[in-house]
Amino acid sequence: MFHLPIKKKRERGITPENVKERLIHKIHNGSEKERKFLSGDFSFIDIDYTRFRGTNTVEPIEFSGSHIEGLQIRYSEFHQPVLFNQCTINWINLSQCEFNYNLRFTDCEFANGFESEYQSEVYMDHIDSGRITFAGAEIYGDIYLHHSDIEHITYTRADIHESIRFLAVDFGNFDRYPVDEEFHDTSIYFENCTIDTGRLGVPEDGSWNYVIYESTLGDISFEYFRDDDNLFNYVDIEDTSFDGFNMSDYRAHLDPHWKIHGSDQMKSRYESTYHRAKQGAKQQGDTTAISGFFINEMRCRRDRYNKTASNASSYISRMWWKYKEYSNTIYDVGAEYGENPKRILGMSILYILIFAMLFPLVGFKNNQSGLVYRYSLDGNIANIWDSIYFSVVTFTTLGHGDYQPIGFWSQLLTGIESFGGVVLTAFLVFVLGRKVSR
Repeated sequence: MFHLPIKKKRERGITPENVKERLIHKIHNGSEKERKFLSGDFSFIDIDYTRFRGTNTVEPIEFSGSHIEGLQIRYSEFHQPVLFNQCTINWINLSQCEFNYNLRFTDCEFANGFESEYQSEVYMDHIDSGRITFAGAEIYGDIYLHHSDIEHITYTRADIHESIRFLAVDFGNFDRYPVDEEFHDTSIYFENCTIDTGRLGVPEDGSWNYVIYESTLGDISFEYFRDDDNLFNYVDIEDTSFDGFNMSDYRAHLDPHWKIHGSDQMKSRYESTYHRAKQGAKQQGDTTAISGFFINEMRCRRDRYNKTASNASSYISRMWWKYKEYSNTIYDVGAEYGENPKRILGMSILYILIFAMLFPLVGFKNNQSGLVYRYSLDGNIANIWDSIYFSVVTFTTLGHGDYQPIGFWSQLLTGIESFGGVVLTAFLVFVLGRKVSR
């Protein structure tokens, strides 16, 4: 019954229901050998609400070398291993099942190999399993795994032509480790997932990428096999928490931009992404990563300010958000949000030089010689270094008394520079102190 071609079964009046009943009977009552279905030819198998428990629960249910048009198993329990070896499966749906032992697909091909109304795909929903393995599988359709708890899943040596989509799945261990083989344009999506440990591989060839959204990454590693590109060109992370993920391992890919988001056209969406990445870096004590992710968080915030201003309903509201955007920009340009002491120091030097050029316009006096320095046609400014010196002592508020402003405008410039000098000096001390404390 199991080995007849599907067309022959139909000619002899053997229905899928007959095959199903015989299959379940063999699983429950057959010997170890009879639980191995070798080189079978199955049409659509629909097995729901079934509790599979053989006489010896360690004996596997094995399908080897079989062609399966469609397999649907829902609301069932398996108390023994289930193995598919070198099978061709067009469509599979495993929902609300519990696998107390391994579910393993070895060297299988998931493809449109049948004239079937079902699209070639692997669909598993609400699965509770210790281990699921796709080893050496060739999969031409999409893979869906939703709302499940998987202790270990591996796609080692799998050749995947379409996408894999995981929704609300808790993985104890996820292993996707590519080897030397041909890879296709494949995307793996994780949404609301938790991956405690594992390896996510980026192969040498093919347009391979991971999209990780609202998930939690534990102690996982990205295995990268490309020489000329950045890992995070193939990994798009959004609103994801990092619990044990070591940012330091990927510093060569992150530094100097520390970018883990995708399109810059949607940068405002990634503010919370970088906030969570910063928190993850704090767990690892990676101060360089903390700084890099904080800068990106603030730049994404600026983009959010810009979009909020564009969509503001009133002129006052628009002006408020534009003010926040411009303040953010100045903060970035002037000091990279307080993460770059060199930039603050450079800004202070520029500030001093600008006022050194302005003071001769309004005049200042040398109290020792009595000379008044101003710009004039006959070059009545004795030395530019006098102006720079006066600007330095004004900036630092030292005030030795050897030079003094003259007139209202000179006094006003002196007050402005002194105030700015106090602010920049305090800011520099704050930034240095924060870096030391980290």
